[in-house]
Amino acid sequence: MYRSSTISGHTPSLCNRGEPMRLKAVVILLCILACSAIRASEIALTISPSHVLPGLPTSLHVVIASTDHRDIVVPNHALLRVVPVSGEPFLAEWGSSQEHPLAHATLPETGGMHGLGAVIHGKREFIFRADDLGHPAWFADPRLNTPGTYRLQLLLVKDVDEGSLSRARALDLGFDSPGMLMSTEAILTVDQPRGDDAQLWKQLVSLTRGNSSVWSPRWWSPLDAHEFAKSALRFPASPYTAYAVPYFASPNPEERASALEKVLEAQPSTPIKDNLELQLGETEVSAAQNALSGPRPTVKRAIELYDRARTRFETLERNAADPDIKTRSQEDRERLPTPDEIRHSAASAH
Repeated sequence: MYRSSTISGHTPSLCNRGEPMRLKAVVILLCILACSAIRASEIALTISPSHVLPGLPTSLHVVIASTDHRDIVVPNHALLRVVPVSGEPFLAEWGSSQEHPLAHATLPETGGMHGLGAVIHGKREFIFRADDLGHPAWFADPRLNTPGTYRLQLLLVKDVDEGSLSRARALDLGFDSPGMLMSTEAILTVDQPRGDDAQLWKQLVSLTRGNSSVWSPRWWSPLDAHEFAKSALRFPASPYTAYAVPYFASPNPEERASALEKVLEAQPSTPIKDNLELQLGETEVSAAQNALSGPRPTVKRAIELYDRARTRFETLERNAADPDIKTRSQEDRERLPTPDEIRHSAASAH
């Protein structure tokens, strides 16, 4: 007599035997679709500089490329996922305001076009420029101002539900979020301040007035900024001083220009060199205008200052990496008077 080899004498149906095969096929199909979606776009994130002091920002350079020649619709919002080597991962908060701290970051304008909702065919680049303390505004988050090593990753999302994000684990985001685009990771190292830098960092921390053990622009008033800039000018070679000197608010433009020149001479390769050069040129224009005002105008000094500013603007027009600085330099240069116009104006006034 024939005996079934199955347990309990039941012969499995063809349907039951086919279920694992169909399940396997579905899993394979989902994997193929997921991999295709990932390969359809690539988002590369790099940062510069990769080493900073606490409280100083870095520029984020983002390249979004379509790998299969299809258009990519860029989601509306940008989130920065931060994974410390030691400590809990988190989403960096944007700006000094505590109201909706995750909802305000979008890709910056590039080539006269906003990144918000952009449609990309091929490749486009976006730069979050570190041109001021707390810019990009993620660096107002004091959790990024503690010495250590951090993995940074940009997440582009259509909508921001801050309540859900605040409850979610930062590392889980992206794996069950339809439409989210994730960049590659970049490594940021926040170095321990030493020497003059340590002295200036201690002064910055004191400006929190006990609110925090680390500083951020959240605790930063115009008076604080000016006083810190005056102190920082004792150490012109410190990276802190390069970011502080724009806040030096002397009423004398020649004194402000001298401070900027001092820092640029000490730090010719500072990451914000072009920003400081532009500010210096505009300050020289203010000093030239001052030289022509009052009962005894000094025409020779005014011409000299205008010439220096013109040379500075022309150099920035040619060499500045930031298109906005190039444009502003051109506009500033085109408004400058010629030496003959300066002499004629001075003669007419007196």
